[in-house]
Amino acid sequence: MTITRTYHLQHNAPVNDDEHAIHIVTLDATLVDLCQAEYAQMGWSKPDGYFAECLAQQDRDEMVFYVALGAEHHYVGHAKLIWR
Repeated sequence: MTITRTYHLQHNAPVNDDEHAIHIVTLDATLVDLCQAEYAQMGWSKPDGYFAECLAQQDRDEMVFYVALGAEHHYVGHAKLIWR
């Protein structure tokens, strides 16, 4: 299963204010290193390879991993939807 939608969300911002927009996308190979590095910059840590393993699980249809990206394509968070 591949989800290719990008969701454009805004919290307390005018509809046309892209500076404060958050885009929700599914994890892909181009985001793995970005997520690992920027998650660490936020003062949090995940084991080495965590996001790569999440991508592998998503590729096996075990879950969907969503990444929230803010202005200038910066990581702002993530969520996992696990299929059981």
